[in-house]
Amino acid sequence: MSGGRNFDDLITRFTQNIYAHPKGKIRLAIVQSDLEDNIPQLSQPGSLKVLDAGAGSGQMMRYFAQKGHTVVACDISKNMLRESERLVAETVPNADVTFIHQAFQQLPHEMWGQFDIVICHAVLEWVDEPIEAIESLLTYLKPGGRLSLMFYNVNAIILR
Repeated sequence: MSGGRNFDDLITRFTQNIYAHPKGKIRLAIVQSDLEDNIPQLSQPGSLKVLDAGAGSGQMMRYFAQKGHTVVACDISKNMLRESERLVAETVPNADVTFIHQAFQQLPHEMWGQFDIVICHAVLEWVDEPIEAIESLLTYLKPGGRLSLMFYNVNAIILR
């Protein structure tokens, strides 16, 4: 299974034009609010093990790290991972975050085990085989775990 599109060449666009933009900030706040509404354990520091599959520049991993949870963050983009490491080091210096330069579909289960939460935001539209990618993500979940998927809304073009 191929990892899909690598965003090394778009790191500046992602950090400045998406996440620093008011629309990106609103989207992030809504996603975080939805997670808090649906996963009560988020308020219990250190209680969750989280996989951020396609971690990008680190907004979601930072959110979980700030809450004291253990995070494994993987991405096929080396530049994105560097940015996420910088972000976490600056904002949550004692965070329990492991950064892995690898496609999530290739993470060895025997090394990382299963997770309470698997996050895969803005990734599925870029992988070569999205159905297989979802099936792969499900194998990383503990029984009763939560999978958070977010992907590009084609209808958003109409709203422009």
